[in-house]
Amino acid sequence: TNLPRQIIFGPTNIGKKKVLVGRNYLKKMSPKINVFSEPVQANSENLPEWISSADIVLECSDTFQTKQLVNKLCVQLHRPLVVAAAIQWSGQLQVVDPRLIQSACFACTFDPLEKVDDAACGAYGIFAPVVGTVGVLQASEALKILAGIEANVSKLLLFNGLKLEFNSIKVKKRKDCPVCNNNLN
Repeated sequence: TNLPRQIIFGPTNIGKKKVLVGRNYLKKMSPKINVFSEPVQANSENLPEWISSADIVLECSDTFQTKQLVNKLCVQLHRPLVVAAAIQWSGQLQVVDPRLIQSACFACTFDPLEKVDDAACGAYGIFAPVVGTVGVLQASEALKILAGIEANVSKLLLFNGLKLEFNSIKVKKRKDCPVCNNNLN
């Protein structure tokens, strides 16, 4: 059901694991790159090792709990994180860089104790170009960080694909944040 918003998958990939198809696609595009793929659900057991081996993390999951877990681990392991989400006509993006003392984390923006309805994307639908727009912005911020260029930390970027509007909200590091309030490095 999500093929229209996935540019590296097509009808011939139906029934195959996305992570394996994606790896093969990327290897065909750039045979010399190293692509690590693991066809298992990300969780508190496997994420620490994956995140510690990464230079940067791009969070693209569908669940609030996974986003919060990835944020927590990135803060603990001092890994830059670019979080993206999309639903219906709306997209959002936040850059978290725990290496910067004043950088707000995802939990500063969205309280991890908040009850959130993690309904599947299919329950609400997603306008495919919103995913593409947010994905391009996520890649842009990640590449800037990797190149040593200042990224847009401590902002929540909101995209409205129906009205073609961008808004941003400045996010301050919360003194009572349960994730990053002790992150002084």
